[in-house]
Amino acid sequence: MAVGVAAAVAFPAVVLWDGATRGAGYDPTRHWISLLSLGERALLGRVSLAVAGLGLLGAGVGLVRLARPSTGPVAAQVRTGRYVAVMGIGLLVACAFPIDPAVSYPVGSGRVPLSVVGAIHALAGSAIVLGAIAACWSGIGMVGPTAGRVAARAVWCWVSATAALGAVLGVYRRGNWELARSGLFQRASLFAALACIAVLGVVALRSNAPVRESDRPVWAGPIRRGELQRTSR
Repeated sequence: MAVGVAAAVAFPAVVLWDGATRGAGYDPTRHWISLLSLGERALLGRVSLAVAGLGLLGAGVGLVRLARPSTGPVAAQVRTGRYVAVMGIGLLVACAFPIDPAVSYPVGSGRVPLSVVGAIHALAGSAIVLGAIAACWSGIGMVGPTAGRVAARAVWCWVSATAALGAVLGVYRRGNWELARSGLFQRASLFAALACIAVLGVVALRSNAPVRESDRPVWAGPIRRGELQRTSR
């Protein structure tokens, strides 16, 4: 679970750094994250997708295994874990089946017909977006206080709106994703979803931290035999 939280935090940082320093015609506001797996430093782009995919898959499994009343409604956490796992699988598939050259990247590639590998990559991308939206929505049920739920709903609205707006602008521009600034909307949506997943993962880990003698107030007395000690798995 902790590895998944780390992956959700590290992946945006790597993508931002790679996109900002890639050069050679790459513009983070116009080009998708997957295009970092082409051109120079293509290996870094593919490795980052694979590591993030494995991390999110582990986070999804961890959320399901740690589901208990102490972290909010069990059903909500189980659903959230499954949606996060879908995102992880989508990232792994996107790594295994690279995107076709698009949006004038790599430089000089021109228009390339959609290949079978590219079509599989596109389907994986759709699964990632839908999984992110669903995970943020389901994660609202894991948050107890009213203020926390308001914040979670705000994140879900942001993730959904930016993803939808990017798609609508692409259609409006008649498939000219470069003019639609699709890279910017993709990052705004995905990074917010990853931040939400990281927070939910921390909530699950803290709620399942082991009960220690030193953590109990004096008035509570010593831990009795048979008392349930929550352990993070």
